[in-house]
Amino acid sequence: MRMVIGIDIGGTKLTAALAGLDGRVAEKIRRRTEADWTAKDNLAALREMVQELLEAARRCGAEVESMGVGFGGPVEPIRGIVRRSHHVAGWEGVRLREEFEDAFGVRTHVDNDANVGALGELAYGAARDRRHVVYVNIGTGIGGALILNGRLHHGATGNSGEIGHIVIDRNGPPCTCGQRGCLEAFCSGPSIRRRAVKRLSRSCAGSTSLPTGAEAITVSSEDVFAAARKGDILAGKLVHETAELLGIGIANVLNLVNPELVVIGGGVAEAGDVLLGPLREAIRERAMPAAADVEVVAAELGYDAGVLGAIALAAQHLNEATTSR
Repeated sequence: MRMVIGIDIGGTKLTAALAGLDGRVAEKIRRRTEADWTAKDNLAALREMVQELLEAARRCGAEVESMGVGFGGPVEPIRGIVRRSHHVAGWEGVRLREEFEDAFGVRTHVDNDANVGALGELAYGAARDRRHVVYVNIGTGIGGALILNGRLHHGATGNSGEIGHIVIDRNGPPCTCGQRGCLEAFCSGPSIRRRAVKRLSRSCAGSTSLPTGAEAITVSSEDVFAAARKGDILAGKLVHETAELLGIGIANVLNLVNPELVVIGGGVAEAGDVLLGPLREAIRERAMPAAADVEVVAAELGYDAGVLGAIALAAQHLNEATTSR
């Protein structure tokens, strides 16, 4: 039996899974990382997790022939080298592909988490049987990926799909990338929270279900979406503003690449139709008519999107290698 291993390296958790080439997971391991962990600590934990999965494969008479790794930050996918991490120290320049291949002797493929998430949705989720897809992951940051002609598009240096760093207001708030007014600076989970806290801190905030004044500091983006679903006027305005801003960024991408489907993933996307409804309207208003005729759906893979995408990455490369023999 031929199997693969998928690995998802996030800022606060590590996930690894053993699966068949059809994506069916046989065994999965998830570990939360400690706040003071560095890349070295993460790698040590990952080696233990992979070794455990390899032993599980051997017990059932299977051979692991490929591993896929999704990393939460920019990477060089061809060489499998991490450029940097925004959350964990020590990852810069780590030769992640070599680390795993040297340790386990299994061919390993590396990509960033947004690209891997898009592959997962293409193989097992909302983008099945589609050829031209824009994937937008909205959480702590905003990542993106492009599927063109059924293939993940990396661009010249592996940096394609960074929709979160489209500048929509050059005088806007600072972004983690060093620019100002990026989509991420307005519409990521923390950015939505900052906008909410700023409004709610005023004595005349106008919210009936969210804490105001000094207590506003406790509000999360999830609270904003929940309040909007209950009809809170201020929360509704914040959500519609978020949809308008996202619509501007996504419309720019639609005008450029003309996909048939937009998949919205990540924690913020779990808000559902309270966000997706006004987002679809904003896209229709902003994109050119031909490009605006696009389906906008929520991602289907949820919490396991990263590890399932890594499984898809490993299986894709293994299938291609088998076909080319």
